[in-house]
Amino acid sequence: MDERVCAGYEQSQRLRQSWLEVVPGELAAHCRIEEFTGGVIKVVVDGPAYMHELRLWKRKLCERLNSITPRCGVKDIKIVIG
Repeated sequence: MDERVCAGYEQSQRLRQSWLEVVPGELAAHCRIEEFTGGVIKVVVDGPAYMHELRLWKRKLCERLNSITPRCGVKDIKIVIG
């Protein structure tokens, strides 16, 4: 297997684990990472209220994720209702 694929998979797994650590519990129960590409995390939320709340946390979450998983290079969080 290509080392870049392995490294990308490992970073993705670390990012997903870190997400669970930094997102507040009640909010975490209503959102999930769908994909991570080019420094952008795509997150699916259960409804508009959770979308709004996650938007309020967005900057802080990016900062905290980058401090925990700096190699992932999180630039932004895209939020969609699903």
